[in-house]
Parts: sequence; structure tokens; C-alpha cells
Amino acid sequence: MAKKNLINKNVLIISYVFPPVAGIGGRRWAKFAKYLNKKGVNVSVISFTSDNTEISTWAKDVSGINVTWLKPAYPKILNKQPKSIIQKLLYRWQLLRVKILTRGNYYDKAAFSEKLIKQTVLAKIKEKKIDTIIVSGFPFNLTYFISKLQSYIKTKIIVDFRDPWAWKESYSLNVMSSNRKAEEQRKEKYVVQHSDVITVPDQKMMDELCNLYPSQKEKIVHLPHGYDIEPTILSKEAKNQSPKIIYFGTLYANIKNEITDIAKVFEEDKLGCKLDFFCHVKKYMDVFDKRQLIGRKIFYHDALAENELYQKLMSYDYYLLICPDYAKDYIITKIYEIIFHRIPIIFVGKKGRLSQFIEENKLGFFVAKNEIVTKMPLIFNSKLSLNYNYNFPIENYSVDIITNKLIELL
Repeated sequence: MAKKNLINKNVLIISYVFPPVAGIGGRRWAKFAKYLNKKGVNVSVISFTSDNTEISTWAKDVSGINVTWLKPAYPKILNKQPKSIIQKLLYRWQLLRVKILTRGNYYDKAAFSEKLIKQTVLAKIKEKKIDTIIVSGFPFNLTYFISKLQSYIKTKIIVDFRDPWAWKESYSLNVMSSNRKAEEQRKEKYVVQHSDVITVPDQKMMDELCNLYPSQKEKIVHLPHGYDIEPTILSKEAKNQSPKIIYFGTLYANIKNEITDIAKVFEEDKLGCKLDFFCHVKKYMDVFDKRQLIGRKIFYHDALAENELYQKLMSYDYYLLICPDYAKDYIITKIYEIIFHRIPIIFVGKKGRLSQFIEENKLGFFVAKNEIVTKMPLIFNSKLSLNYNYNFPIENYSVDIITNKLIELL
């Protein structure tokens, strides 16, 4: 689509996390904002400030894009793990208060911001002559608040579910009362019914939503995650004598058992394998430290900007992916980045659509959680063969290309 046809198209993106605030939740719409802007769409953004002083690795992507920053009303103490006795007491008090004041998910950070977000959006529609609002969740209350505006604004509303909502009991819904779950289900249904378009990043999510809301399936669209590689020279280094493995991105909660078994593998390894973590939060170091692996076979590093990370990837033999059970059926963002670099994936987790995708496309190995100690050494010793699929059509998953599909929805 030619840029001149889009020059008067005004889009407002609402994402709770957005660069330069750090967080994986800001990546998807930072990338789309970047390419919408490049293709001639006038982009404005509403997001929320954070006490986190770390700068997002995607900050450069949104340089020059107008962002309106709102102050969160959610208690700050609930955003971090309490350590001292005073912090623990404050945490419990604030959590009790939030539970009393909310009917649904009390971990939804947008819960108390409806009035502020409504006022800001209406003002922005008038100021920027907004044609289309795109609102992304989690937190899902953002999508609910915006959908409630449908009755008195003419602006098209696109809702983006980055993750499953109530239909998968995500974000701690599995530990909440039936009444709270029912409230989230009510809001989810309202959003689906009162938005113009629903986008999801995964085909499995699209199928689940269409089955749940068959009368609304025409408005549900698959808008996948993608890789974004700026023009640069990536040079593959010579193969290592001993396998080098990389893990980057989020180190998920509830994978300590898997990490413990991986530590056993490296403790017993005779090849001199090395595993590098590039993460914002250095979880599970104690597991490796107990076996005196830190600084010898296991190395933790700060997260890198994309261009630095992509060049560094070329020196690795495998990418290690450890996912919790709830992610077993979803093709996550980093998968396409790894495929672009033609690095075999070692996926540790539960069998599902993700393992099927990797194995059927010959992109790496699947290691079930009870096979870590026995199967991973076979991979490192080249006793399990892989005829890597260098012909996978990765070009279809560039954010640049995917943005053209988004433009058709505006």
C-alpha cells in the first residue's frame, strides 16, 4: 500500500507497557508502531509510566512517535516481590484492599484507571482526529474500558489479545474464586462483542476464540508475532569445538525443576558445553551456583539491544527454550527471530503445538521435562541427528510484512 494513501490515517495505540519503559509487553506494539509510522500512518500512543529505570531494548524503534504517559493507580508495592517484614505487611494490606475494591482479577494493573484512560482517549480522539484505536492486553481491563466507549464514538476499535484471557485462566485466574473468573469471562465476552476487530498473535488462540464465540468469528484475525532485523551484515562464525547454547528473553516462573535438571546435565557434561543467559532478571542463579557452574559453564549477562543480540547469536550452536505448561500451544515471539538466524532450537517443556511446530518443520529438538537428563547429552554429543530445514519461509514473518496486513484492518 502506497504511503500517500495513508498520510491522513490517524491511529491511537494503547499499551500498558511501551518503550522506553522496559518489558516484553511493549515489544509487539512498539514494532507495529515503528512500521506503521514508516508506511505513512500517523501514530499516537497512550501508555503508563513505571518506576523501573531500565531502558527498553526497543526504545530506538519508537523514536519520534508521540506518547502520552499516564500515572498508574495500581499500588506500586504489588509490582514487586516483598522482602522485608514491613514490605510484606504493606503488600498484604494493599492486596486485601485491591481484592475488596475489585470484582475480577485483582492482579490486573489497569483496574483503577478507567476514568483516566477514558478522559485521555476522548481528548486524543478530538486532538488527533483518530480513525482507529488499537488497544492491547494484558492488562485486559484496558480492552474492556475502551470497548465500553463504542456506544458513543465513531472511531474503529481494534482489540489485541497478546495472551489468552479468561478462556485459559491466565494471569492467576486459576487460583481465584468462581465469581472472579465469571467476572473476567463477562468482560471478555463484552470486549469480543463490542469491538470491531479482534487480533491475536497465534493461530491456536484464533481457533480457541472462534470456537468460544462462533457468532463473532468473522472479526477475529490472526496477526502473528514477527522478527525485525534491520539491514545489517550478520556473519556466521566457525562452529565451536564444544557446543555453545544461548537463552535470551524472559526466564519464566515455575520452571525451577527444569532448570535443576539442566544444571545436572552441565555438571556431568564432559564436552565443555557452555550456556549463556541474556536476561533482564537473573533468576535461578542459585541452582547453578550450588554446583559451582557459574562462571565456568553457565554465564549470566545483561539483556542486549536487538542488533547486538542478533550479531552475537551467530556464534551459538543451539537456542535453549524453556516454557511453562501454559505456553505449550503458542508460537512465541522469539521463535521467528531464532529461525531467521538458522539456529536449532532445543525446546524443553510439555508436548503441544509448539513442540509439534519445531519437530515437524525440522527446526530443532523437543525435550520432554522428564527427558532432560537423558536426552540433552545426546543432542550435545551429536548422537541425535537433525536435518535442519533451511527452506522454512521465514520471510513471511517479518514485522514489516505483517504490518501490511494490519494496515488492511485500519
